[in-house]
Amino acid sequence: QAEDETISFTGGVKYITHLLPVLRGFAGAAEEVVRSLAVSSLSTLARQMQSVEDLDELVQSLLDADGTMYRVSACYLLPTIIQRILQLTNHTTDNTTDQQTNLTPEAEKFLEIYSELSEGPLLWRRAPAVAMPEICRFLPQPDWVLEHFSQILSKFVLDELETIRLYAPAAALGFLSGVSDFQKRRLRFETDIVPLLSLLADDNSWRVRCMVVEACPQALDNLSTATLTAAADGPSDLELSDVDETQRLTTSFVLKFLDFLRDEESEVRRSAVVNLSEVLQHLPPHPIAEDQPFKEKNEKEHIDETAKNPEECLSGSTVERVLNRLTMTIKSDPNPHVKIAIVQSMSSLAEHPFPYTINPIVSRI
Repeated sequence: QAEDETISFTGGVKYITHLLPVLRGFAGAAEEVVRSLAVSSLSTLARQMQSVEDLDELVQSLLDADGTMYRVSACYLLPTIIQRILQLTNHTTDNTTDQQTNLTPEAEKFLEIYSELSEGPLLWRRAPAVAMPEICRFLPQPDWVLEHFSQILSKFVLDELETIRLYAPAAALGFLSGVSDFQKRRLRFETDIVPLLSLLADDNSWRVRCMVVEACPQALDNLSTATLTAAADGPSDLELSDVDETQRLTTSFVLKFLDFLRDEESEVRRSAVVNLSEVLQHLPPHPIAEDQPFKEKNEKEHIDETAKNPEECLSGSTVERVLNRLTMTIKSDPNPHVKIAIVQSMSSLAEHPFPYTINPIVSRI
């Protein structure tokens, strides 16, 4: 090429114009690694685009192309596109008050595209499930947007295909992390999201259950943050009820997590042991007299009592009993990797004493 026709690799309009057709072609490739690299490069170019029209044209060119893989790539590109559109349209939302701005028509359009892809064939649904955590990082927070995304998440959790449900725990975490504490408390999204995770905890696929195990610590972190914020804001009846409800959900979720320690799949048990110490830190404190006698219950009595009032069952033991029970588990678990994980977790448990007693924990280990 002549010198005056040389493409500058320092960015700019000419650079983007020359690269777009090539990258769009690669975005429809059969090989996943090629598509992934193409989407990454298209995302980089999209961040340099200066008009909503150019972003719209980029996405539409992928959606209109002949081939399913183009639509898959379009979905993976949507988080960057939506974020860039919000930047170009100067969209701002104050999530600490009831005053919330409406979305621009352009942003609404791309959220609608995401919604449509989430209801398509397998490959289309998988891409939105994978992309949800990234989109939720900067998700606009008018009520209708959050409620709509909550419905999409529910569909991922209930999907008939394991391939989709595998990404549902990460999608739920992304949603919980993206929603402001103000909106969590006002719209009570924990009451929707935590039961969805509990539902996944009983999934027939051990791979899905394992993903839930690894998601538990971060999910509980989000619940704890909302609780602390509500408690710090003041003693209004609404906020106190929010704190009580969040603590009830937290306790119930922790007790659900402990069932993983007896899972039939060794990889689930191993992951549960690895995350046990961090999960136990989220149990809300329940003051109990130190001289209260410890009363062993059989499994049926324990399950019945926990089902009636799980948050009041945290009584009768200490972290030492947890350590002792873990020691006994080493002898009984047939999988050496689980035994190794138990030994490694014991030091972490010993370093984090609990200010309350934890009978349900001991009975389930």
